[in-house]
Amino acid sequence: MEQTPLPSLSGPDALSDAALDLLESRKSRRGLIHCDGRIAVFGAALLGDLGFDDKDDLNGLAFATFWHPSERPAVMAALRRVHIEGVVVLKLDLSYAQKRNDTRQVRMKLAPEGDLIVVDLDREPASASG
Repeated sequence: MEQTPLPSLSGPDALSDAALDLLESRKSRRGLIHCDGRIAVFGAALLGDLGFDDKDDLNGLAFATFWHPSERPAVMAALRRVHIEGVVVLKLDLSYAQKRNDTRQVRMKLAPEGDLIVVDLDREPASASG
């Protein structure tokens, strides 16, 4: 059974300027998620890649919901591993998030400030072998 995402405890307006600077630009394929897996803010290009408009607010939704339900436990494990390994790379099948047949690499790393993880989505589809 799917759980309802937790309500957001802090929206993009509550994030520090230093945290928002990590986005480099609201048009980047980058986002910030809270260490518990809730989305803090996504750049416009990342929103577009996931099938949303740049005005859509995903704040507070569980980041793992962008993967197929069978892959979500691995995503949650990766969110825990990023605290130990520093950087974790996963693949995201965009056909689940948006009706497109390509897979992208997603890099997660701890942000230098706050209780945040920086998420980067590759611009190009991931290779079949990598």
